[in-house]
Amino acid sequence: MKILYFLDTFSHPWAGTEGQIIRLIEGMQAAGHHVEVVLLRNSEYLKTNVFPCPYKCLDIYSVKNPLAWVRLFSLSKYIRSNEFNVVHTFFNDSSFVAPFVCKLASVPVIVSRRDMGFWHNKVKMILLKLLQPIITAYAVNSSAVKDVTVEKEGAKPEKVAVIYNGLELEAPISIDRPDQEVFNICLVANYRPLKRICDLIEAFAILRRSLDRPARLFLVGAGIEEALAPLAIRLGVDKDIDFVGQHDSPQDIIAMCDVAVLCSESEGLSNSLIECHLLAKPIVCTRVGGNEEIVDDGKTGFLIDLYDCNALAECLLKLALDPDLMRRFGVAGRELVLSRFEVATMLEKYQKVYLKLVLS
Repeated sequence: MKILYFLDTFSHPWAGTEGQIIRLIEGMQAAGHHVEVVLLRNSEYLKTNVFPCPYKCLDIYSVKNPLAWVRLFSLSKYIRSNEFNVVHTFFNDSSFVAPFVCKLASVPVIVSRRDMGFWHNKVKMILLKLLQPIITAYAVNSSAVKDVTVEKEGAKPEKVAVIYNGLELEAPISIDRPDQEVFNICLVANYRPLKRICDLIEAFAILRRSLDRPARLFLVGAGIEEALAPLAIRLGVDKDIDFVGQHDSPQDIIAMCDVAVLCSESEGLSNSLIECHLLAKPIVCTRVGGNEEIVDDGKTGFLIDLYDCNALAECLLKLALDPDLMRRFGVAGRELVLSRFEVATMLEKYQKVYLKLVLS
C-alpha cells in the first residue's frame, strides 16, 4: 500500500502530534508500506535533521496566492501518477486543502482531528461543513473529539474512527522516588493561554501555605517562564518553581516528581498525561475533552472543574499527605495506560482503516 501523509509543517518530533506522526510513519514502513510526506511549509527542523521517509515541501503560505493552487493541482497529478492508495492529513491547514486535491486525484482522504475545536470560528465552520461530503473518513484520538467532529462539523458517525495515541510501553519501572522530603509536582505543556498554567501556579501558592514540608513545581515546555514568571514572583513562589523550558526528555522530569497536573480549557487526548501515567504518576487534571479517557477519577487521579484553583490545591494536598494513595493511583494509572495506549494497537487500527478505504 502507498500512503501519503499531508502536513502543515513539522516543527520537531518532541511535540505530541509530531511524535505520533513519526511512530505512524515508522510503523507503516516496518509493515512493508511505501510512505511519503508532503508539507505545506518547510521548517528549521527539516532543514537540519534526517526525516524517516521521503518528503516534499510545497512552500504554500497562503491560499490567496494563485501559485498555491497551481502547486496543489500539480500535487494531485503527482498523487494520481504515483498511484497512492490513501492520503492522510494532520493539522488544520492541510485538512482544508487536501480534500480538494484528493478529489481531483480520485484518492480517498482521511482527515485527523486531535483537539476539541478551539480553533473553530464562523468562517471555518462553514468551510468544514462544505468539505464534509468529500472527506472519505476522519481519524480522531478520543471519543470526546469524535463527539465534537460529529456535532460541529456534521461528520457522519460511521465515518469517524477513534484511534487512541500510541506510546512505546517500556519495561516495568520503579514506583518509589528516592527523595521523599520534597513534594514534587510537574506540568508538561508548551505555553498557550488555554493551557491555564496560571491556575496551577495559583494553586501551588495555596498549597505552599497549607503543606508542612517543602514543595517544588516543575514547569516543562516552551514559553512558560516568559509568560508566567511575573505571576510566580507576585505570589511569592518563584523560588520554588523550576521553569524547565522545552526539554528533549520530559520523562526524566516526570520520573523525579510525585504528581502530574494539567489544567487546560481544552484537550483532545494529551500525550503528556499518558506518559505521566506510564511512569506511574497520579494525575490531577481538568474535566475536559479526552482527559476523562486517561484519568479514572478517584482511581488513577482526580478530575477537577475548570478554573478551580482551590480544588486543585486541595487535591494536591490530599495526595501530599497520603503517600499510599499516591502509590495506588500511580500503579492503577500505569495499568490503565498499558491496556489502552500501546503503539502496536494504534498501528493495527490505522492499517485497518486504510485497507477498508482502499478495498471499498
